[in-house]
Amino acid sequence: MNESPCHYQRPFIDRNGVLFPCCFLSRKPEAAIGHISDVDIASKVENFSIECQCDHAKFRKKTSDDSMKVLYIQASLKCHGKCAVCYVKAPHKKENIEVNYEDAYRVVKVLNPACVCLEGGEIPIIPKAMLFAEKLKSDFDQTKLRLITNGNYGKAKSQKIAEFLMK
Repeated sequence: MNESPCHYQRPFIDRNGVLFPCCFLSRKPEAAIGHISDVDIASKVENFSIECQCDHAKFRKKTSDDSMKVLYIQASLKCHGKCAVCYVKAPHKKENIEVNYEDAYRVVKVLNPACVCLEGGEIPIIPKAMLFAEKLKSDFDQTKLRLITNGNYGKAKSQKIAEFLMK
C-alpha cells in the first residue's frame, strides 16, 4: 500500500466549511481537520494525523518535501440537473447552504495548493461560486483552477466556461 499525506494530496472542504483530509472521509465528522473559519487552520493541516487506509493510500504525516496538490471545495449542492450518477445526490437535496467564500479564499491563500477544484452541485449556476472562481483565477495565477460540471448548458455557455478556464 502506498503511503500518502492525503491531507496534502486531495483535501476536501465541504459546503459547511469543514475541512477533511479527502472527500472519502467527509461523511465521518471525527476525521475533520478543522473548519475553514479557524484562524489556525494552516497549523491544523500541518500537524494533522489520523489512522486511515483506503483503496487509494495509507495515511502518513506530511514531510518537508510534501506540498499541497489539489484542494477540493464543495461550494453548494445547488444543481439544475437530475443526473442518475450524481455522487453527492444534489438533485435530491433541498438545502440552500453555500461555503463561506471569504474563508475559503483565505484557506487557498495560506495552503497555496497547486490546483483548486470547485465542485457542487453545479458551479456555473451558482453566481457566488463563479465570482469566487474568477477571483481565484485573477489572484492566484500560478494555481490551476478546475470546475467539476455536468456541462449541461448548451454549446455557447459550455464554450464560454472552457475559455474562462483556459485563460
